[in-house]
Amino acid sequence: MGDEPNSFVPILIYLVLVIGFVVGSLLMAKLFDRLQAGAWLAISFIGMGLIGIVYSSLQSVPLAIALITFSGLFNAPSSIGRRVIVQRNTPPEMRGRVSSAFFVARDVLFLIGMGAAGLADYIDVRLLFLIGALMLVAAGTALLFLPELGQSRAQWKRTVDLLRGVEAAPRLGAGRPATMFEVERFISHLPELRGMSPKERTQLASDTLVAEAPGGKIVTYRGETSDAAYFILKGSVGVGYIKDDDYIILSYLQEGEFFGEVAALTGITRTANIITEEDSEFLILPSRVMRRLAKNYPGLNAMLHTLIGERLSLTELPRGTGFDQQLLRGLRTSQPDLKTEPTGA
Repeated sequence: MGDEPNSFVPILIYLVLVIGFVVGSLLMAKLFDRLQAGAWLAISFIGMGLIGIVYSSLQSVPLAIALITFSGLFNAPSSIGRRVIVQRNTPPEMRGRVSSAFFVARDVLFLIGMGAAGLADYIDVRLLFLIGALMLVAAGTALLFLPELGQSRAQWKRTVDLLRGVEAAPRLGAGRPATMFEVERFISHLPELRGMSPKERTQLASDTLVAEAPGGKIVTYRGETSDAAYFILKGSVGVGYIKDDDYIILSYLQEGEFFGEVAALTGITRTANIITEEDSEFLILPSRVMRRLAKNYPGLNAMLHTLIGERLSLTELPRGTGFDQQLLRGLRTSQPDLKTEPTGA
C-alpha cells in the first residue's frame, strides 16, 4: 500500500505532459503563421532542453510535475513545425517516402534512448536527464544557423515584435519566409526577371514572405495604409470598392498578377478592396524590395508603371489621399524607356 502514491506519479506526469501538449497545439493555431517552421523547431528544442536542465536538479515532486506541463507545451511547436516543413518542401509524389524515412529514423532513436535508459543502473539518473536536456539545447541552437531553417538577427527581431504584439500582424497573418521554390515560381511568371542571378534569388527569398488565404478572405481595404505589394502564386482575387452604396467591381486577378503595387511604389493608401475568390497563395513583397527590383530591372519598371497607370485610370483615389497630381498624370500616360539593360540587384 505504501507504494501506491508513488505508482500514481508516472501516470500524473504523463497526464500533465499531454495537457501541456494540447494547450501548446491550441496556441500554435493562433501563433504559427508569425514564425517560420524552422524557428518553431528551434524554440521547441531549446525550450524543452532548458526545462529539462531545471527538471534534473529539482527536489520537489509537485514542482517537477508542474514543470513537465511546460515541457509538453514546448513539444507542440516541434511536432507541428516538422510536419509543415515536410509538407512544404517535399513534392507530393515523394512525401510518403520522406515521412516513412523520418518515422524509421525516429523509432530507431527511440530504441537507442530506451536502451540508454539502462545506464541509470550505473549513472545518476539526474545526470542522464541533464545530458538529454543539453542535447536538446544543442540541437535547437544548431537549427538557428541551418540554411532555410534559421533566421537572421533582423528576422528574429521582427519575430519578437510580432509575438509581443508591437507590430500588428497583417490581415493575412505575418506570413512565413518564402522558399527558393516559391521565388522560382514568382520569376517564372515574369520574363523581365529571368536574368536574376542565384545570389539575387537567394536575397529575394530572404526578403519576401508567403501567405495563404481561403476563399472569401479580405486581403486589403481601400483607404488603409500599407507598404507591401502582393503577387498571386495561386488562386484569384476580386478588386473593387464601394461608391454611393454600390460595390464597383474593377477587375479579377489571377495567378501570375500583382496587386497592391500602387501603394507599395507610390506611398498612397490602398485604392481598392481585395478579396480572395478561392483558396489562394501570395508572395508578399515589401516596398523596399519592389523599389529595388524596379530600379535594377527596367523591363519590370516599365511593366509596373504601365500597370499603375492603368489601374489608377480605372479607380478614384480614396478621399484625403495625398498624391502629386503631375506624377499621377505621368503614371497614366508615360511609358518608361526600355533601352537600359537589367543590372544586378
